[in-house]
Amino acid sequence: MPEQLALVGALLQHDAPTTTAAYFEGAKVGLALPITAFTTLPNIPLAQLRRQFENFVTPRSYVFLDQPDRQAQLDWLLTQPCESLTILDWRKRYAALATLLQK
Repeated sequence: MPEQLALVGALLQHDAPTTTAAYFEGAKVGLALPITAFTTLPNIPLAQLRRQFENFVTPRSYVFLDQPDRQAQLDWLLTQPCESLTILDWRKRYAALATLLQK
């Protein structure tokens, strides 16, 4: 339920519940995905990406690179040097979520 996601955002990220509720306004269902790990790629000039991939567009939301029309981009990005993987420990957050969702 989007109402619960507003509470989750407030609990875990200190988001204003009204902001999250406005984002999901009109939705009957919603989804929150925990980011449990991340890495950082080097800055790659936009002009280079556009030259290399004729279908490259600057993302304004999630772009799923594991789709056939984006596979070449994913393959190339996976060959780029990146920072060490950062792991986020969600155990305390999961416990807080369990408590919140039992209410």
